[in-house]
Amino acid sequence: ITLTKNLPLASGIGGGSSNAAATIWGLMEWWGLPQNSETLADLFVKLGADVPICYYSQPARMQGIGDIITPIANMPELDIVLVNAGKPCSTEKVFASFDQAFSPNAALPNEFTSYHEVITFLKSKHNDLTRAASMISSEITTILAALSRQTGCSLSRMSGSGGTCFGLFENTASAQNAAISIKQKHPDWWVKSGRLNTIERY
Repeated sequence: ITLTKNLPLASGIGGGSSNAAATIWGLMEWWGLPQNSETLADLFVKLGADVPICYYSQPARMQGIGDIITPIANMPELDIVLVNAGKPCSTEKVFASFDQAFSPNAALPNEFTSYHEVITFLKSKHNDLTRAASMISSEITTILAALSRQTGCSLSRMSGSGGTCFGLFENTASAQNAAISIKQKHPDWWVKSGRLNTIERY
């Protein structure tokens, strides 16, 4: 198996987990095994907390250590810009620096009927680890500000334990223009625009 990795290391977007999930998916297809096999649960836990959701690859809520997945029935497609300053943000160090209580579990709707409904919900929430991660990588604050300034950006947040941040945009053109603008001002940053879709895999 040859893997070409195009994502920054230690970036908080599940790069390593998605590599593992994609490899398992390919092997299951090659061997003619059912992709939704329940026998994979124990393997996922051994490989990493984010592997199950990367394998599932659909909008869902994650709980526990990532092993409890609740599908979201309906989710609109979202235009997104991902930005990373190229400096690894160690998950271990971020959690070691976190000295607060985690927020209580959010009541997640069963579905989102529109882009604006998603944005309204996310604006009422935040990433508990942002402050701790920013203490380790000050670039996170700079990235969030850069995303927020872009035309059409409805929301910016840090992903996972950092240091990648994302912005959600009103449309594809706005996301693409924002990515170009940020890259021009920060040529050493990793910047990508794209779309989160809900294509059924099973």
